Amino acid sequence: MLVGTQVGQYPAGSKATLQAAIDKAKGVANAADATQQQVDQTAADLDAALQAFNASQLSLCREI
Repeated sequence: MLVGTQVGQYPAGSKATLQAAIDKAKGVANAADATQQQVDQTAADLDAALQAFNASQLSLCREI
């Protein structure tokens, strides 16, 4: 995964945003007192962050 401005790369900051969601999920996963609601919400947040990260990959757009 490359960060940059070229096609196939990811914009600056996108990796950090995804990593923050991963770190939060790890914290909840390691918390013995985490509620099911916290686990479910964190899983949904992580999924949303991953989808946003994947969608942020720079691509070549051509107008017809």
